[in-house]
Amino acid sequence: RIYDDADDADFFSIVIGTSGATTISTIDGGATAAHLEVAADGNIVLDSAGRIGIDSTSGIELSEAGTNFGKLEVDTVSLFTLYEQGGASTDDYFQIGCATNGATTIKTIDAAGAAGHLTIQPDGNIILKTLDAEEGGFQIQNDGNGNKALEFFSEDGNHSSLYLYELGGESTDDYFKIITTEAGATTIKTVDAS
Repeated sequence: RIYDDADDADFFSIVIGTSGATTISTIDGGATAAHLEVAADGNIVLDSAGRIGIDSTSGIELSEAGTNFGKLEVDTVSLFTLYEQGGASTDDYFQIGCATNGATTIKTIDAAGAAGHLTIQPDGNIILKTLDAEEGGFQIQNDGNGNKALEFFSEDGNHSSLYLYELGGESTDDYFKIITTEAGATTIKTVDAS
């Protein structure tokens, strides 16, 4: 142990156990301010024969030259956040959140407007896989009311269907529909429930 010369309740410790298992720890006897900083005048290399685990009680911050540009945290859901322009501000950001059952939300936030555009630019194909089912599948929802305005789904060996609902998804009673089945047989129709 290496002690604080003003308080022997505060110290830095290296403990070696069975098989060389080693724990490096800091203790603040009166609080939780015994921070540990590794400041290398060069690279830091972690070379592990197994996995590398990071266990934090309040998230993991990503910084460059002292500027926080992102974080990993748990706030009812698992969140990964990247702030705009390398951390120029924390008001505008990109975020991935994973909740119960693997339900995942990818979103962008522009605090002052609606310019948080999302561009997907692969050097190849874009492949979206959805549930093989009679309904559900791919939806486009109206952010104003949360209703689905457009829906595409397919059932293997049965059909591919596209629905376009009235008034930006105001209801699903009235809609435009395209269904394609075997041999390319296609039906186009409109439905007015009233």
